[in-house]
Amino acid sequence: YLNRIITTPIWDKTRTARTTETKKTYKPKRDANGIIQCRSTADQEVCIYADNVRKLRQREFDNHALYTDREEELAEQQQKSQCNFIEYFEKLISDRQKKASYSITVNWKRVCELFKKFAKTDIVAFSQINMKLIEDFKKFLLEAPRDGNKKGEISQNTAANYFGTFKTVLKKAFVDGYLTIDLSAKTKGIRG
Repeated sequence: YLNRIITTPIWDKTRTARTTETKKTYKPKRDANGIIQCRSTADQEVCIYADNVRKLRQREFDNHALYTDREEELAEQQQKSQCNFIEYFEKLISDRQKKASYSITVNWKRVCELFKKFAKTDIVAFSQINMKLIEDFKKFLLEAPRDGNKKGEISQNTAANYFGTFKTVLKKAFVDGYLTIDLSAKTKGIRG
């Protein structure tokens, strides 16, 4: 509702709107574009404004009707691709804590910490996750430092275990629609 009224429409005597026993009403006269004709300039501007609003709303309605399910999926996928992979990883860890053993939870947290160390940031968008990044992380794990006060690198078996956990996160991200390609299936694990 535009909260505007007109008081000087020109009535079209050839188009009857409603007829009762005592009164006959007519429809307003319209120009070639369908805009109601008025005697006063102010009323004519209100009619033009109302028609422009109508066109805008009709366009919005038409575009919404044309917005297919596939386009909605693409828009949702685009939005998900901008989400933070590390935040998603941490949420998976907190969800798993309720069900998994303490040692599994510790391993998942360690993998997440190593990935942050590898990425050198706490924010990695899903759109940045690709085969090169995954292969680079695999190489990083093979040379990753041991946890705590221990010196040296983690063993190959530990690296394989950690990379398997990372692949599980990638698979879950694919299932949840954050990744469009199942990168975990395309990636070979580390031999233990």
